[in-house]
Amino acid sequence: MKNGTEFEVHWSNNKYPFIAILRGLTVEHAIPVCSGLIDKGIKYIEVPLNTDYAYEVIELLIKEFGNQATIGAGTVLKIEQVQKIKDIGGEIIISPNLNEDVVRKTKDLQMISCPGVYTVTEAFNAIEYGADILKFYPADMITPKVLSAMLTVLPKKGLYFPVGGISADSNQLNAYIESGANGFGIGGSLYKPTMSVEEVLKNADKLIDAWNNR
Repeated sequence: MKNGTEFEVHWSNNKYPFIAILRGLTVEHAIPVCSGLIDKGIKYIEVPLNTDYAYEVIELLIKEFGNQATIGAGTVLKIEQVQKIKDIGGEIIISPNLNEDVVRKTKDLQMISCPGVYTVTEAFNAIEYGADILKFYPADMITPKVLSAMLTVLPKKGLYFPVGGISADSNQLNAYIESGANGFGIGGSLYKPTMSVEEVLKNADKLIDAWNNR
């Protein structure tokens, strides 16, 4: 289990600093999509809990790729959901909001905690509760300039990921990195349920090219 300092080291050695947010990922597409992403070096997979079959998809991915990737759930709002993801072998819990109970439950179960924050106050509270990653959401509203200002008062050592509106744009990625970000959550610009597997993997190539050419 990659947890705490061990996770920070693992993330720093990650080839690409992306968490793939696969909202609405179907059972049919789960294996080919994630196999392709992992082969390309995108090895952090989030399946949001917004469908009735999300747990089934997550469990399928863990059985197939658990030794190759870090897999978990997004849109986690309740401690019962945290426990269920733990029970099926998930490693990371991601939320759009900051819920103290969810963060503390995640850490009690020795999983990676990534709550959503929007203000400096929420960011400090998340750190106090034990969060491993701060998800700055939505990034459409937290521009690189705003993030830079926020990070002037936050701990210099930390994992700070803009999420929501991140695309395969070298200038955008570079602006956030220069502002202090060290990871990103990539959602709709990478995957939508209406996309074919081929489209998703082409989007992944665009994202990787944008990162390499920033």
